Amino acid sequence: MRVLIVGGATWDYFVPFKKVQREVKSLLSEIMKKRNGLQKGVELKKFDEYVNSKEDVEIYFNKLPEKIRALKKKATEKRIGGCGAIKALVFAKKYKTTLLSWRGRDAEGKELEKELREKGVETEFTISGKTPLTINITGLKHRFSISEWKNKLDLKKIDKIGFDLLLLTSAHNSEKPIGYTKIAKKIKNSYIFTGSFYGRSEKWLREKYEKDYSRGTLIMNSEEALRIAGMFGKVKNIKEAAETIPDKNLVIHGKNKIIVKKNEVREYNTLRAKNVKRLTGAGDIWEACYLIGGVSYANRMAKKYIEGEKL
Repeated sequence: MRVLIVGGATWDYFVPFKKVQREVKSLLSEIMKKRNGLQKGVELKKFDEYVNSKEDVEIYFNKLPEKIRALKKKATEKRIGGCGAIKALVFAKKYKTTLLSWRGRDAEGKELEKELREKGVETEFTISGKTPLTINITGLKHRFSISEWKNKLDLKKIDKIGFDLLLLTSAHNSEKPIGYTKIAKKIKNSYIFTGSFYGRSEKWLREKYEKDYSRGTLIMNSEEALRIAGMFGKVKNIKEAAETIPDKNLVIHGKNKIIVKKNEVREYNTLRAKNVKRLTGAGDIWEACYLIGGVSYANRMAKKYIEGEKL
């Protein structure tokens, strides 16, 4: 089987909260006032709300301020990130996999592409500017990341690449809709992954749903599912969310349950929350494993990849 994955590839830097607490608080306070480089759909909150949030926190910039980019110097770890790249690393273990993405002209971009290819992923990159990166603030109970994303996907290349399965990711990183709904209408065997909506406005989400998420098989976590379902009515749990969201086919992975909607809604057991939350990209790993072998395979193999960091 040939798999084409469309979406982001980046370097994830992991920086301990204790090392940068004052710097990050100062930088975010400045951004809240000026909104320099911040994507328009992002609604900022107080710094303490980020630190004590019960949800994963992701802040997006069209251009990452240099002071925040400089935090990578205090990182204790660096590895490949991005929804597209992480899924590609999983699929490449079993199938011929191509990643359609973008990178910078800099040394980091060349290193990123080289490492992906060494791990068995074929790449089709648009190349310009600096390679996007994500600063992950570690040492908290939830994910707290600050990312730089621009939509530099050349979607016209999709028709030129042979594939049997199409995965469309990273639409959440873009300030404006990408057009995944139109693509999924044309290509039946396609899957769309929502990504995080933390800090995004209701207006942004409505437009994103219509133009990027309303066709194909939609795959998301429980927080994302509850927000989408909230646009169509009140729901108490992810099962009700699955019944409320108009998409005919979808998968929701929560802390304790997995919901699969295909003709009917079914419930399954999932990974323990502590394993899912252990590292950034855990949800991407589980989603890729699910598409490869279903729920039981995903629970078994995702745990192995997450704990062993074998990607």
